[in-house]
Amino acid sequence: MSEASDGPALLIVKGSFAQYGGAERDVVRQLETWLQVFSSIRIATLHGHPDMEAEAARLGIPVFTPTQTWKGDTSVLVRITAASSRAASRAWRAFLSSEDGQASLDGVDVVHPASGEGGVEAADALPADLPLHVHMLEPRRGLHGE
Repeated sequence: MSEASDGPALLIVKGSFAQYGGAERDVVRQLETWLQVFSSIRIATLHGHPDMEAEAARLGIPVFTPTQTWKGDTSVLVRITAASSRAASRAWRAFLSSEDGQASLDGVDVVHPASGEGGVEAADALPADLPLHVHMLEPRRGLHGE
């Protein structure tokens, strides 16, 4: 697709940009290139970051976040029981059923759930007819550490 207007509309879904480590910055660095491929881009996240929001604003990309941000718990018990993942799934269902969440989906042709804490958990809350493209940027933090 040579012109952005020819491409599909993309929704990038990332659980949290709060860490703003390598994976989060990788998503943000790609935004300008993706604008050449997709007719429009928007971002939905349960927890934003000022640097991501500033870059999205510079590029004219709307960012949708819930009124109450979600932050994953990294305690050992939470990791063993996957409670943070279940909490992220609940947060996505609540957000995507809200007015702002519905607005983030309006006119979207394809969804890109970015890996990381709370990202792929959005898949269950998304409409079943929306195509998904998941790119696993890095393993879950701490999963293979130490």
